[in-house]
Amino acid sequence: MSLIVIKISDIEHAINKSINTLIGTFKSVTSNKEGKDKGGWHQFIFDKKIGAVATSQGIACFAYPNKEFAKLPLSINVLKNEQFKDGGFTIKILSEFPLVESTSWVLLGVRDIKNEIAKEIITEGAKWLENNRNDDNGWGAIKGTASRIYATALAIWALSTTNSRKYQTIISEGTNWIKDARNADGCWGELPRDEKSTPFHTAFVIFVLRQCGISADSDIISTSLHWLDEQWDKRDMWESHKETTNHIEHYDLEITPTRRARIIWNHFVTPWVIIALLNCGVINGKVFRGIGCLINRQTKEGCWKHQNVNELTLWAIHDALFCLTSFLNHIVDIKNYDSVELHDDVLVLKGKFDLAKKIKSAISLTTVFIKKYWAGVIMFSYLLIGGICTLTNLISVESYIIGLVFPTFLVIMQWIIGRTVLIIK
Repeated sequence: MSLIVIKISDIEHAINKSINTLIGTFKSVTSNKEGKDKGGWHQFIFDKKIGAVATSQGIACFAYPNKEFAKLPLSINVLKNEQFKDGGFTIKILSEFPLVESTSWVLLGVRDIKNEIAKEIITEGAKWLENNRNDDNGWGAIKGTASRIYATALAIWALSTTNSRKYQTIISEGTNWIKDARNADGCWGELPRDEKSTPFHTAFVIFVLRQCGISADSDIISTSLHWLDEQWDKRDMWESHKETTNHIEHYDLEITPTRRARIIWNHFVTPWVIIALLNCGVINGKVFRGIGCLINRQTKEGCWKHQNVNELTLWAIHDALFCLTSFLNHIVDIKNYDSVELHDDVLVLKGKFDLAKKIKSAISLTTVFIKKYWAGVIMFSYLLIGGICTLTNLISVESYIIGLVFPTFLVIMQWIIGRTVLIIK
């Protein structure tokens, strides 16, 4: 019998360690030309510069585990300042024009921020993504360049988080492009139908399709899930693969007739595979071992090393935190326990008896029950207390029966209200 144990305290420690690193590496600027304070991060976490994509992913890192950071509002000022007039965002090595990937990541980073500046960033950024879609309904780095799997999936995910009905058709057409871009094995690589499927691109597409409402039981997802399962390696998880684009993809953009820029996107594979599996309801030994691997491979700085990058990066922290918090969120009531054990794919939650925690849980359940069945609770209370008072001759039988009118009226009213709400739904 195989046994895999994940301690909740270890996950929370890893999350807090990364959050503390993000707080410690936040760069503040006293003011800019608009007179607003701003601050943020660079993709190389200890670099003194500030970038839009890194800053947006830093914001998301606090949102996933619901952590507070007093200086976080300064990041929104950075993003607004970095946004092009047409709504797009770029990366530091390319200042001439926005990119689909960077614009999508910024929108995803601020999707949970509820203020007017974030709303403006999302509205204008989504419009830019709409305007830079290719004629084949996919996205490349910019309009007119070849549509790519990663760019298209990112744009679809970003637009889906706007919750705007105006983009539903575009999203639907984009998912159809994704479906048509599959390789013969039913999975995805860097480019459409390139027959070079990778765990990263396949997992990322699965996750995005699930965000768009595609069932985990559908053929398009079930086939690729089976393929992902076969790519797992006991030592390297999903990091080892013959296709180099599993970890890194790049393309060249012509800036001027005499200048070209190479755009590079690195991928942290194992977190995204686990995120995809969790979003499909898959919780097995490979998921547990992947989570354990992430915890064990976290550096003392609260980061994760990528095989193609010498420096510690914010995007690796982002992907790992998204993965760890997704694991916590997909295990029912996991935070009420000390550890999670997997016995031959049978999930067991374990924890010491905590009286305060049990009382709190009981109060919470009682409150929910009373809110849902308040009229019945009043009726039951009257029957119990009134019955005792009648038996002990504190009130007469006639008074007891007359007193039933009001709680009976409440029960009928709640039933009518419930029926009305059901019909409306």
